[in-house]
Amino acid sequence: RAQNQDLMDFPVPAIWEVRRSGHNWTNQQERYQAVRSLCQWIKFGTCITIRLKDGTVPIHYRPSSATFDQKNVKATGCVEDIKASGVIITSFLEEDLRKLGLRLGSRFDVDVNSRRFKDVVFDEYPYVRAMKGGWLATLEPEQGRVVLGILDKVAKHSPADLAGRARKGDKIILLRNDDKPKRLRLKEKIKKMEELNAGTVHQQEEKKKKKSKSALHSKQKRATVVMNVPPPPSPFGSNSPHTSDVGGT
Repeated sequence: RAQNQDLMDFPVPAIWEVRRSGHNWTNQQERYQAVRSLCQWIKFGTCITIRLKDGTVPIHYRPSSATFDQKNVKATGCVEDIKASGVIITSFLEEDLRKLGLRLGSRFDVDVNSRRFKDVVFDEYPYVRAMKGGWLATLEPEQGRVVLGILDKVAKHSPADLAGRARKGDKIILLRNDDKPKRLRLKEKIKKMEELNAGTVHQQEEKKKKKSKSALHSKQKRATVVMNVPPPPSPFGSNSPHTSDVGGT
């Protein structure tokens, strides 16, 4: 009975959810709200009635500080912070990526400290668009800034190290990459080679057909020439009276 009484006294857990793509991808306001409510529940027992709650706090976007060229192909900003893992937090916002014509799955180039990183993928959790070991860009939950990192990076060199030991204040440039991804380029190249090979085979077959037709036509022509050869003239002439007596004399 005492054990059952203890189970009855155990509070039913409350599940509060932050509806945002990401693993532990919460902002300060969301964490503060959760801890504050937990403290109130421990002290007063007032929040346990809220069993399910959407604890998502909208991101407060700030005005963009990026500068663009006339064709909106290049955007210039800076490095605002480096996380302990070496991930680079930039001054770019989602609207800057949109202005460059980028959306989820788009690829672009990043230039920082005179180092160019190509085919950076704009992605979100669970990062199915980026390739393992490749550069990716996503949005952090505090101010919606663009974050640059490497998917499943386990080597000793962090993204900031690879970017020339990037640090706060470094100039960073985003370049729209109109080139198709390497995988698509390779597929198109293979397709063209297959079409070229198919065309070559077709041309060879056509040549064989023409050659066989030409050979058959030559044989038919030779046969016609042979059949049209006139017979040798008679030694007695066509009007000779001895023609009918040739076999009898």
